[in-house]
Formats: sequence, C-alpha cells, structure tokens
Amino acid sequence: LFRSGVALGRLSAAAPSSQNAVVPDPGPSRRPPEPAPEVEPAAVISGPRLVSEAEKANAEHRFETAEKLARAALRAAESVADQALAASVLASGLVGQQRFQDAEDVLRQVMMYQLPEPAVRPLERQLSSVLDCAGHAPGALAAFEASGAGRSREAGDMVKHVELLRRVLRERDPPREVREALQSTESKLLALLARA
Repeated sequence: LFRSGVALGRLSAAAPSSQNAVVPDPGPSRRPPEPAPEVEPAAVISGPRLVSEAEKANAEHRFETAEKLARAALRAAESVADQALAASVLASGLVGQQRFQDAEDVLRQVMMYQLPEPAVRPLERQLSSVLDCAGHAPGALAAFEASGAGRSREAGDMVKHVELLRRVLRERDPPREVREALQSTESKLLALLARA
C-alpha cells in the first residue's frame, strides 16, 4: 500500500497541472478580436478649437478646408451661441468659394434659432454682405437695416447705406411711394455725411 501511494504521488507530480498546461493556439481565425484602443479626451478637438482653425483657414484663403472645419464645429457645438459662431465662419468660407446661396441658407437657418438680439445683428450684417456679393440689392438693403446698421451714424455705415439705396433705385423699379422713401433716406444720409 505504501508503494502504491508513492507511485500515485509520483504520477500526480509528473502530470501537468491545469495552470501549467500548454493550450494550443486556435489560429488567427478563431482568436477573439482585440479591444479597440481607447481615445484619450485630449485627442478630441473641441468646437471652439475647430472654429479657430476654420477662421485661420479662411484668412489663408483655404476656403474648402475652412468649410470642413466649420461644419465639424457646427456638429460639436454645445450651445446656440456656438452654432451661430460656427455658422458665421462657415458662411465666410462658402462666400470665398463663390457659393453665395449656400452661405445665405446657412445664415438664415441659424437665425431661426432663439438667439438674443446682440447675436442676431452681426449675422444680419453678414447676410447683407452675402446678398450684396450675390447681386441681390433689395435683400442686402433689408438685411443691412435689420442689423441696426441703418441707424448707425458711423461714416462707413452711412456710406454703405447710401450705396445700397442707390443700387436698389438703379437696379429695381420700386413703386413711387417706395422710391420717394428711399430717396428721402438717401438725402438725409448725405446731409449727415456732409456734416461728419
């Protein structure tokens, strides 16, 4: 019995344990997929950073790059104010590509949001410039006046107002009442400019 116990002890010592057993490689087709690497938060570009990069691209006349960055900033925007800023930069990039209708659509869409008046006025002013570039003088004049710039007494704003008024009078044939109102506004602005 003692010898049998010794023999069994030797056999158990010689047998490989489950911890030390060598598991055959199942091959590449049966291996479980490796987990995807986690993305560090620092690797995610924030909306304000995207806007900053888009503005830089616009300044360097890389308008297509600016458009891509600004659209990404729109998607990453966390507030309506962030969306308005990204839309403004996007519209500038679209104007640089001579895509005036697209720029107008972007600005009109963001102005549909519940924006405070101080945030809307710069967008209206930008819309006026877009419509002016597109050759739509009545729309440019309407947006200019809606932005509050029509009430400005700064020389540059008054000169721009007179230019838009003259373009509407020259390029369109408004009704007599409208024409007289436009001409009256033009005369008042010219008088103010003469005293400036």
